[in-house]
Amino acid sequence: EVGEREAQSLALRELRGVERERLARARAEAEASLQETQDAQRKTRADLDAARRAQAEQSARLATLTELQENHEGFYQGVRAVLNAEKRGQIQGHFRAVVDLLTVPEMYRVAIEVALGGSLQDIVTETEAEAKAGIQWLKQNRAGRATFLPLPLLRPGARVEPQQGEGRLRTAPVSNRDEDAAGEVVNAMDVVDFAEPYARVAQLLLGRVLVVADMDAAIAVSRRVNGWSKIVTREGELLTPGGALTGGSLQGKGAHLVGRKGEMDDLKAVLPRTKADVERLTALFEANAQRLQAGETERTLLAQQEATTHAELTAAENARQSAERERQRLQRDRADRESARAALEAQITTLQNEADRLTQALESGRVENDHADDALLALNDETRALAARRDGCRARAIALEVEVSRLGEKREGLIRTLETDRKSLAALEQQQREKEARLATTQLEGADAAGERERLTTLQAQARTQLTKVETEFAQWRDRRQTLLAESFETNNAIKETMRLRTETTRGLHDVELRLARLEVQSAQLIERLQSEYSISREEALERPEDVRIDKNTAMEVGRLRRELRGMGTVNTGAVEEFERLTERFTFLSEQRADLDKGRASLLATIAEIDDSTRGVFMETFEAVRTEFDRIFTRLFEGGSTKLTLTNPDDLLETGIEVIAQPPGKKAQSLTLLSGGERALTATALLFAFLAVKPSPFVLLDEVDAPLDGANVEKFTRLVQDFSARSQFLLITHNPTTMEAAPTWYGVTMREPGVSSILSYRVPQESTPTEMETAVVLSR
Repeated sequence: EVGEREAQSLALRELRGVERERLARARAEAEASLQETQDAQRKTRADLDAARRAQAEQSARLATLTELQENHEGFYQGVRAVLNAEKRGQIQGHFRAVVDLLTVPEMYRVAIEVALGGSLQDIVTETEAEAKAGIQWLKQNRAGRATFLPLPLLRPGARVEPQQGEGRLRTAPVSNRDEDAAGEVVNAMDVVDFAEPYARVAQLLLGRVLVVADMDAAIAVSRRVNGWSKIVTREGELLTPGGALTGGSLQGKGAHLVGRKGEMDDLKAVLPRTKADVERLTALFEANAQRLQAGETERTLLAQQEATTHAELTAAENARQSAERERQRLQRDRADRESARAALEAQITTLQNEADRLTQALESGRVENDHADDALLALNDETRALAARRDGCRARAIALEVEVSRLGEKREGLIRTLETDRKSLAALEQQQREKEARLATTQLEGADAAGERERLTTLQAQARTQLTKVETEFAQWRDRRQTLLAESFETNNAIKETMRLRTETTRGLHDVELRLARLEVQSAQLIERLQSEYSISREEALERPEDVRIDKNTAMEVGRLRRELRGMGTVNTGAVEEFERLTERFTFLSEQRADLDKGRASLLATIAEIDDSTRGVFMETFEAVRTEFDRIFTRLFEGGSTKLTLTNPDDLLETGIEVIAQPPGKKAQSLTLLSGGERALTATALLFAFLAVKPSPFVLLDEVDAPLDGANVEKFTRLVQDFSARSQFLLITHNPTTMEAAPTWYGVTMREPGVSSILSYRVPQESTPTEMETAVVLSR
């Protein structure tokens, strides 16, 4: 039986060892999985931040382009006036600029911009009445000129097919681009998307325009294809039927209406995908966060189980050793009882033999005299006494057998309670070690305190002397401070006046720059329209002879213009000097504008970088505060849940935060709908959530526990005690429970009117349940 129990104990130890190894492996696997999830979470956060930055940049760029498009920046004065008048309701009808009706792929945008030129700003109307109304409005308001394209009146010619002559043409391989249509000749209508109602407009403006790869292809096509009006390359070179070639670099200051419209179309197509990526990455980030939390919980649980198993194994071993010692003691007791029982049995046998001998002697002495009867009676009495003694010994032996059985059962019970005793022993040993450590620390602190007291006494005397000196200097510096404050107020007023003048000057400079930019755009558009519509440069137009025959309408227009010129008065002889002065001024302002544009770009880049960083830090802090808020709220309310939501998630720099709390047994509701005590406890949880995420070295709390009842005040003080390990707390309170938890008290009283005094008291160490870096201020 003993060997069987030892085998069971050994098997139990082996089983617990295997379980501990299994838990260690499981914890290692959980930590590896947690590390992998953390790496994936960091990558997801980086991707999410990049996607959010891309979304913000795309949204900002689209908003800027949309604003420019809605304000019709870069349009002719007359065109802009008509479109704005329609927007304001001053003209009734449907007016659309040609550039707003077309969707052009990126590789053809430069070509279409050059091919259409000023026609991009032609206004398309649904009826001729709308066109006449627009012209009449321009005349009445002297708002400029515009070209109208009423759909019913359009008569587009036949479109030119690139397959004329020798079939579809291909140029010589001048580049190594792997585009399918790198050397093809295409009609401009085939590369532009437009709504079906505006097919006439597209055919009128682009039906006879061919798009080729380069200038060599344009020259080759011009010799083989008939009926075209313009041949334009993808880089913007232009060939007209008269043989004129136009090319060079495009100025960056032009309107580029097709490019702006195309960029808006691209951004509108890309922005939904970017938003979808942000939503996908956000969902993935939240899922990884949940996985991280679950992994942390699993790792903590496995660690606890491993520690518990180790403690149980240690306790079981201690209990086994105790049970073994108890078993040996019981065996010794059993051997002693067996020896006593054997001695009693031998004595019973001896007495029985003596009784038998006496009986025989009684039988043989019947013939003896009557005195023998008395001896016989005495012997009978002795025999009965011995028989009674024998029965007592037998009963005692039976009792010993019962006691042995009971002790065996008790041994089994001791074995069963072995683990509990070992756990208790381990706990007591741990408590003893802690008490010994505290005792040693207390003795050291007592010795240090004695020396510190002497040092503080000396310092106190020095401090009193220094205090008198400091008070004198403080009075002098206070007078000096008042003087400096007065000077500071005067300086601030002067700075405000200077800032106001600077703002007015900057505003005036900005207005001048806007006017110069509009003049520059209008000049470039006029030269471009002269080049695209008449295929002549500004110098060539000025050198044209005056005897060229023109039609009647042109002559009438020239007459009208001459009348307007005559109405202007005599020639200004100082125009040359004025032009030079304005040119010099224009050059100076252009340089200033370039510097301002450069500074503005730098400032915008810096602002964007700061905004991106701020968004990332805000979301990281927000997620951390949300987690800590829910944890501390659950601790204070002993249940329930919380939720922090953003009122405007799309704009993190302007969003607000709404606090939703659900105390146990109640529904989730806003912070303003809670009762006074619940609101105060929820606000306390939020405050300590901030401290958990971003600890502060010093915290001042003023009457925070005033709305709380007794139980909640105790929760509040325990929370402060937990946080006092990292921060020093100064509490202003009248609550006795809060005061009892603090080791240092400061009382503020006013014994005389207008004179406050402070009384301090430090609670003795042995009366303080837990050390707490907290001071309580009492006021009266």
